[in-house]
Amino acid sequence: MTRLSRAIGGLAVTVLATAGASATVARQQSSEDLEALYQRGIAFDQFLDLADQRREAWLRNYAEGVPSPAALDRARRVGASARLLVVAEHWCGDSVNTIPYLARLVEAVAGLEMRIVNSHVGAAVMRHRRTPDGRHATPTVIALDSNYNEIGSWIERPGVLQEWFLGNEDELPRQELYDRKYAWYAQDAGNETVDDITSLLERAFGTAEAQNN
Repeated sequence: MTRLSRAIGGLAVTVLATAGASATVARQQSSEDLEALYQRGIAFDQFLDLADQRREAWLRNYAEGVPSPAALDRARRVGASARLLVVAEHWCGDSVNTIPYLARLVEAVAGLEMRIVNSHVGAAVMRHRRTPDGRHATPTVIALDSNYNEIGSWIERPGVLQEWFLGNEDELPRQELYDRKYAWYAQDAGNETVDDITSLLERAFGTAEAQNN
């Protein structure tokens, strides 16, 4: 799985760029709508307390999920305020392997906040933000600026894994496909998720150094 990541790692930006383009259409939803939805969300610690499915994995990934010093330094260099509105479910295998790492990122980077809603409450925003193959999915992450304007979105799983998964979905037996997906998640330990979200923020805000030049 490591070789797979290196071989297709360059595709992550392409996948995210597509997601960002679709998010432009989704801006039909007003900042007021997104603010109201964000305010309905709960903090990650509350979400974690309520986890009654995949609980061990949620707790483990959060406990072990602190990003590397280099990843944190990069995220801090963005130097902007942003809120992550997340649609997630406790039962979702992609949510449990991505959102705990984003929670750790938010905890460690000043200016970042995160709230979570379930897929019933977040149904409307999911319908307008879809995977490359046209599905709405959890997790859906919508990045908002300090005025609750949408600056980008990220859907379901890291770009490198999504590219591989969709490319092999019709080629591999279902059990092998999912076994390899979860093996990738275990090896990656949230690195690509944090990288994708940081890239989204960099595209929206640049870095503090660039802003000051």
